[in-house]
Amino acid sequence: AIYWSDNMWEARLRYSRDILLEGLSVFLESDRLYDSDSEEIMWRPKWGLEYNAPNGWRAVLYQAQRELIETEMRPGVEQRF
Repeated sequence: AIYWSDNMWEARLRYSRDILLEGLSVFLESDRLYDSDSEEIMWRPKWGLEYNAPNGWRAVLYQAQRELIETEMRPGVEQRF
């Protein structure tokens, strides 16, 4: 998906493939997003396994690069987790 946001284009690319068991798949995904903390546009790739159970439950195990979890700002100190 490609979309326009704040005078720039952002995107999400995703590929998944079923493997072994029904409901189990491997996926690759990347987002092109604007990071307001660093004021730059970056790709944020992730990959992993996804399981969709027949009863509606969903489990995802993945690894991601450049995923901003939290930014804590105090006077003179900025920490990213």
